[in-house]
Amino acid sequence: MTNGIEIICSLCRKAFHELTQRLKSGYQTQCPNCMILITFGSSSEDPNIRRPLWASHAWRFATEEALVLARMAAQAPKRDMVF
Repeated sequence: MTNGIEIICSLCRKAFHELTQRLKSGYQTQCPNCMILITFGSSSEDPNIRRPLWASHAWRFATEEALVLARMAAQAPKRDMVF
């Protein structure tokens, strides 16, 4: 998994990348092409804002789940294989 999400600017329609950990509701970033300020919010009507917000949420959830599974596997008792 990569930790970058592609965002498409609603004004100039050009794509740029932002780190997944940063994208949360209320986060603001500036488009590097047209310099417009983009505010990410879950109540936004724009799919170019909701899609990266949902993808970052799914990425964080999958990362946390993988971390929990790795911790559980490390704590599981080791079984000796007896033939």
